[in-house]
Amino acid sequence: MSVLTAELIAQVVKKRKIYNLSDATTNTAFGISDRVFSVFWDGFLILVFFYIQDNWALWHIPNTPLSWFVALVLTDLIFYCYHRAGHETRLFWAIHSAHHQSEDYNLTVGFRISIFQTITRSIFYCLIPLCGFDPIVILSVLIFHGIYQLPLHTKLIPKLGFLEYILVTPSHHRVHHASNELYLDRNYGGVFIIWDRLFGSFQEELPEVVPVYGLTERTGSMGFIFSHFHGFRQMIALFKQRIPSAKKFSGLFNKPSDIKGIFPPAPQFYIYRGKQIYALLQLLACAGLAMLLIYNEKMWPPLERTYAAIMVVWMLLSLTGRQVQTSNRVSWLEIARNIAFPIVCFWVLPHGKLEWISLSFFTFTCYASLVFGLGIISFNKNKIEASAG
Repeated sequence: MSVLTAELIAQVVKKRKIYNLSDATTNTAFGISDRVFSVFWDGFLILVFFYIQDNWALWHIPNTPLSWFVALVLTDLIFYCYHRAGHETRLFWAIHSAHHQSEDYNLTVGFRISIFQTITRSIFYCLIPLCGFDPIVILSVLIFHGIYQLPLHTKLIPKLGFLEYILVTPSHHRVHHASNELYLDRNYGGVFIIWDRLFGSFQEELPEVVPVYGLTERTGSMGFIFSHFHGFRQMIALFKQRIPSAKKFSGLFNKPSDIKGIFPPAPQFYIYRGKQIYALLQLLACAGLAMLLIYNEKMWPPLERTYAAIMVVWMLLSLTGRQVQTSNRVSWLEIARNIAFPIVCFWVLPHGKLEWISLSFFTFTCYASLVFGLGIISFNKNKIEASAG
């Protein structure tokens, strides 16, 4: 959060437009949904890791600082292979492409991980316990691996000297996210850039070639739901083409650019200007409740976790739904939800002193957005009456 705040401040100080509210909202919705999903998924995944290690591991590696580092190197190599497959096959690109849809480039792009990608990536990571590493070591490595990649999504950090030869840096990752022909499908590493240098997928960021971000088909800003399924819509379009079935199935494993045809346009998402403060407060409320759920995931009973997850998902769908962008209007269902959710949270969710503070923040942001929502309704009503008069 502090890094994100620093980038927002830098945007003002340097007078550079780095953030767009609609796109950042979609990115953050991805991040919130991924973290909430992980509350339920991570427990299952660690059990799978233990099962693989106990029953199928080739050998058992003791827990030492050296074994942790070796696990990190192996994890990054597996990530490289998974990541490269995500760019070079239509099937995996359908899952991974959501991460590349943003035409802005800032820290919130690092949040843009779909639930489908989380599941697919986990399947690849099952190779690590098979090699004999302790699941607790694996979990700590995966946490570090994910955190390391978040600050790579920024325009504000320049090249980092000799580190450019060893580690993945923001400069390398800007190339990875660019859709320029020179930069396309390059720099797949997560922590170490050595894999790209070894396997011929490395490309340096050049001062004369400014990265252009987003997909090659220029989708613009897509909402939370459509972003998840855009790649799959392209796959469906492939199967609707009048070509032999064998070619359709083989096309799933071709490079996405190798498949010809007109894919369905992406529905655009934007937040109506009059609703931007309302949407921002809703986003803060949603993030606050999600962080409270993540913090208490091991202490809350399953039913309470499910209640909180349902409320978070409902808020995300409301925040990124069509009613946010079609008109300067807030529905009465939204008003009722903003009144009811804080009451339900205080009533249903266990809370001590720290949780009480978090729930109070959630309540404040919900009711503050409610005030803006009612203000929008009043403004629209007065505007209509003035027009009629």
